[in-house]
This record gives sequence, C-alpha cells and structure tokens, in this order.
Amino acid sequence: MIYIFGVFLTQSVLDHRVASTGPTDPNLVYFYGTLSRSVLTLYQAVAGGISWDDAVMPLMTSLSPAVGVVFALYIAFVLLAIMNVVTGVF
Repeated sequence: MIYIFGVFLTQSVLDHRVASTGPTDPNLVYFYGTLSRSVLTLYQAVAGGISWDDAVMPLMTSLSPAVGVVFALYIAFVLLAIMNVVTGVF
C-alpha cells in the first residue's frame, strides 16, 4: 500500500515539476522528490515520525487540494488496517 501511494505521489510531483516553469517548493522536492523518499515520508506520517501537516501541506499548496484528500484517505486506510490487525491479535 505504501509503495502504490509512493509511486502515485512521486509521479504527481514529477509531472508538476516538468510542467511548471517557476520555482518548485523545496519541501515538495524534499518529501516527494524520489520514490524512496516518498515511501519514507508516508511511513513516517503513519508511524508518527513526521507531522501529517508537514507532509501534506506542500502537496496541497503546490499540486492540488485533491491530493491532500488522497493523502488523508491513505492515512485513514492505513490506520484502520493497523487497528484491525492489532485488535485481531489481541
């Protein structure tokens, strides 16, 4: 799941950077510039290593607020899946 969303976000940022003529938000490149960094950002957002707002704000301001909704749906899905696994174990 993390890999799929990582590919989607990295490709979206790359498309935006190619189409944009102006400067790119440095946080956008930092968090989502490569696939490995995108996957790490998504993992950190779920595990508590980074604030969700810090991770989603460059997407919403540079790309589209709809990408922020996709990010929120990812967080909701992963958290509900983790809660179900933990509940099932205990």
